Amino acid sequence: MLAEGVPMIVGKSLAAAALAVMLCPPVVAGQDPAPVIVPASSRWVVDLGEDRCRAARHFGPSDKPSILFIDQLAPREAPNWTIAGPVTRSKAGTRRQTVRFGASREPISQKDQDERTLEGYGKALSGVGFDPPLYVQPKNLSQAADADYERQAEELRATSRGQPHPISVESGRNIEWIEIADGRTAPVRLATGEMSKVFATMTECMDNFIRSWGLDPAVERGLTRQASVKGLNELARRIRMMYPTTAERLGEQADLVIRVMVDAAGKPTSCTTVKQTVATNFADQACEIVVKHGEFEPALVANGQAVPSVWSSTLFYRLYTP
Repeated sequence: MLAEGVPMIVGKSLAAAALAVMLCPPVVAGQDPAPVIVPASSRWVVDLGEDRCRAARHFGPSDKPSILFIDQLAPREAPNWTIAGPVTRSKAGTRRQTVRFGASREPISQKDQDERTLEGYGKALSGVGFDPPLYVQPKNLSQAADADYERQAEELRATSRGQPHPISVESGRNIEWIEIADGRTAPVRLATGEMSKVFATMTECMDNFIRSWGLDPAVERGLTRQASVKGLNELARRIRMMYPTTAERLGEQADLVIRVMVDAAGKPTSCTTVKQTVATNFADQACEIVVKHGEFEPALVANGQAVPSVWSSTLFYRLYTP
């Protein structure tokens, strides 16, 4: 899929194995184990980086800390998060872990492809948004190219259920902890505290980004129609077929965001690739395809006037087990 706020899977087939490690006492059958509370060991730090707004905080002992990153890479995009360090380690073998952002949300299942390492911290879990994804995910390239998959994806894109939600002050009020569980050992709970103030600061940070692009944050928030892609399925097909050769050969995967500036005439004037993960062998192929082949409907304000805006989409490059 390729739509603003809806991640796209760029997949290839490859045999792979899963790996997991250790922490926490085992769960006794029939019991609901109390979570292991891991307190914060630093204050929140919100940074306006070169290509993102990032909130970061350490948890646990200073000699063996765990870290939480929350990144906002574009307006209206769901945030990207990474948790790394001892809190991600499990004794549950290859059993998949879940991550839950507060009591009001459902757990997010971590797929094998979502696990990676973070230098200095070891195993890392990551994802997009604070709710389980509801988009249609292809299992392999054959399914991704199938017309029925495209139909399901299009139907889901047309509903609010298919849209991950961006950071907001309100969403921050509903997150007081983040819990990592594997179903066999006691869950580990990061004591983040209520996060509305952190998210308010990140919203201000993103407003500064929008101004740096020559846009007005107030106009962006008041759009009655966002910039959108014409010929969405064809553009998505072009990107899916272009898994970088070197990355495929080395078995590398990556999470990228493409951010496109669209003028009032609907012309893409520039495109930036933001790498969420280490992605040495992932060039700007997706951006090149979007600028060369992409056609857009421009954003509109309340009086129907077309205005310049920004369009973005998350790309997951994955190698699938046949």
